[in-house]
Amino acid sequence: MKSYMSVAGQERGDVVCWKSDTGSDQLWVIHDSYCQNPECPGCAAHICLIELNNIDRQFLFAVGLDEPKLVLEPDPSGEELSPEDHSIAEDFCQDASNRPLLHRRRQLVRAWGLAQAGGPVRAWNGRTYHLGDFDPHEKHYPIAFEANGVNWIVLDQYCVVPDCTCNVAHLSFYRVASGKVQKSPEVSAEIDLDNESVRESFPPPLSEGQLRVVADFKEQMIAWNRELNVRRKLLREIAAKRLSFPDDTDGKAVPAISTKRASRNDPCPCGSGRKYKKCCGKR
Repeated sequence: MKSYMSVAGQERGDVVCWKSDTGSDQLWVIHDSYCQNPECPGCAAHICLIELNNIDRQFLFAVGLDEPKLVLEPDPSGEELSPEDHSIAEDFCQDASNRPLLHRRRQLVRAWGLAQAGGPVRAWNGRTYHLGDFDPHEKHYPIAFEANGVNWIVLDQYCVVPDCTCNVAHLSFYRVASGKVQKSPEVSAEIDLDNESVRESFPPPLSEGQLRVVADFKEQMIAWNRELNVRRKLLREIAAKRLSFPDDTDGKAVPAISTKRASRNDPCPCGSGRKYKKCCGKR
């Protein structure tokens, strides 16, 4: 079992407080732990709620993350909750904002586990990677969020070339309708995590509606910049151990995505090897 704080590092943006709707105005600090084994089929979060103004007041419980709503599970320590604590735990499960937060944190603990083992695989120059590239359970890693009644799945990718200093998150937004994820991304954007600027991944420029989707994504995540930086850091640690970078670059880093705008007959910036017009240019 591994806590999120031990993986991400305890910074102010990682400390999340939650307020119960049981009638009390008390704030609780969420301390969450997960199984770090990527092969583990379990999907539970082990929660310790700590009263903000009284750290001696705390209790443990577990929640299942598989269902559409959080499901309270027996306490891993075997102790039964008091009626008051049980009511607070149930209220925690009913809060819809907690489930996506716990899912994302579980992803990062699993990613930490991925970084601990694995043999080298040849890296592809000219492409970005996401956490699911290193885990057979790829579905565990996209970021889910909801805005204005629309559900989205976001795939975040990063450059993993060891000596490359770019700090860009490449985000692909897939709309979810009737429980099915669309095949092609509706929005493809790049966010510079240093200056937080947003631009299109491929021509044409992002429309006002697409920029609104990116803004909604940032609003839905707590400390979004910090969280994406943690995901990038873990991904690069995994890549450093799991990828064997080819030595045909004369020791120079190859940008994950070219900064030059692709013409129709240029190689596609995604690294597929096809022409832009036959690949991402189709969109």
